[in-house]
Amino acid sequence: MTSVVILMMPSDRNRMAPYAYLNVFLADDDEEDAYFFAKAVDRTYPGCQVTRFENGNDLVVHLQVAGQDQGVVFLDLVMPRLDGFWTLEQIRQTDSLAELPVFILSVSEAEQDIRRAYRLGANAYLIKPATLTELTQLIQPAIRFGMNQFTQP
Repeated sequence: MTSVVILMMPSDRNRMAPYAYLNVFLADDDEEDAYFFAKAVDRTYPGCQVTRFENGNDLVVHLQVAGQDQGVVFLDLVMPRLDGFWTLEQIRQTDSLAELPVFILSVSEAEQDIRRAYRLGANAYLIKPATLTELTQLIQPAIRFGMNQFTQP
């Protein structure tokens, strides 16, 4: 069973969605972290849909089946079944997904985790901050980078 949750802020249902075209995918098993992530995305990119997966396997399957080659991916490292490292490796090894911008979003500050993420092809390693404002500031340039990747001719 695939664990997919579409996260939309209540305010988005009643207003124009200027960023409705933007696909942001989050693989994170923590519901609270996912809620704050969606809230942070909404602050900068109103109307953007965040699709959350509770583990990396479900994300990879979704991306492959949907033929989803545009969007921005954020991965937590510690998840049940298949972790963020495995997920990143699978994305980079799949030809149709290899160019997707992938960002690690983790509480781990361990140097070996950071090095491994970059070695596997992460675009950036982001350490989860303590506040919503900091999270918003952290993910804003990452999403902008992703938008630029798939809007270029």
